Amino acid sequence: MLDRALQGCRSVSVWAWPDSTLVNGLDRLQVLAAQVAALQLELIRQIDSRGIPATQGATGTVAWLRDRHRISPQAASRQVKLAAALHPDLPATADALAAGVVNAEQAQ
Repeated sequence: MLDRALQGCRSVSVWAWPDSTLVNGLDRLQVLAAQVAALQLELIRQIDSRGIPATQGATGTVAWLRDRHRISPQAASRQVKLAAALHPDLPATADALAAGVVNAEQAQ
């Protein structure tokens, strides 16, 4: 469902939008990006806690993320650490990220 919605958004010609619509669209997208980041971190936390990377031959979740999503080791490590910290230690931050009130960098 999300894939279809994003595909529809990408097919829109934003060049014709008025300035206020462009700014509002960017503001809304920022909130949505934070909400997607919260979901991504929750998935990473679950994948890590279930040991899925080890079952797929990875030495750990950081290495698994790095290889699977072609991201730097530093980015993978930040994601795994933040995912682990948000659930038990920082529930208010997790809630704020899920609501789009803060972004992933602020949560970090």
